Amino acid sequence: MLRVLLLGFGEAGQAFAKGWRQTGAGIELSTYDVKFDAPGGEPELLSIASKIGVRPVSHGPRAFSAVDHVFSLVTADRALEAARSAARFLSKPHVFWDLNSVAPSTKRAAAAAIATSGADYLDVGVLAPVFPCLHRTRLALAGPMAASLGGAIGSLDLNAEVFSETIGDAATLKLLRSIVIKGIEASVAECMLACCIADMKEDVLNSLAPSFPGIDWLERAEYIAERIGKHGRRRAEEMREAAKMLEEFGIDPVVSRAAAARLRQGSRS
Repeated sequence: MLRVLLLGFGEAGQAFAKGWRQTGAGIELSTYDVKFDAPGGEPELLSIASKIGVRPVSHGPRAFSAVDHVFSLVTADRALEAARSAARFLSKPHVFWDLNSVAPSTKRAAAAAIATSGADYLDVGVLAPVFPCLHRTRLALAGPMAASLGGAIGSLDLNAEVFSETIGDAATLKLLRSIVIKGIEASVAECMLACCIADMKEDVLNSLAPSFPGIDWLERAEYIAERIGKHGRRRAEEMREAAKMLEEFGIDPVVSRAAAARLRQGSRS
């Protein structure tokens, strides 16, 4: 039986756990989230873990020694810290799956931290929303040992393809997509804000239909508003990482910076 530790038990961590439990995969699941350390231990999150069948653990050597694979699913601003902290407790048999939406340079820094432990590091790009596909969402893998993980990918029932042997390539693919996807979200959010002031929401959305056949713009706008309201802060952090990547490419990230600001302003958290 494979043993998996989920670092971070937010939407993505819960989605992977739910998927594995629903399919009856023979995986022993544990999780650590920084919110567990809050006063009272974040009872709502602990309750969700209990319902799914995931064992909450403390961040320490016991939690890591009892698992084979570590899936890092934290917020972008905590990704490097999570890798450096985990490296203290990892060893050669472990595989550290870094699924965080961060710049390729951040992934390379995380890989360097993990390398000090002897564990293997995998750069993972999440190329679709985790709902409704859960653990079967599309993944791109990058790293020198990615091609050797066929057995683990099968046992974990992942929808994953090896993209590159170079750490940072999966992160680049993910963030280049994000510039388009999150950029559209930010543009729609800004447009809808103005539409409400101008009292032209239906007029504008109806006018978009001929230009983009097949898209229900009212449904799409409502979905985007809901996602930004709930996850705008996380989306903004992702776009800041995209901006960082573009700066490293020598590109002024005008759109990515602006999208990050709009997404952050739309967040309810």
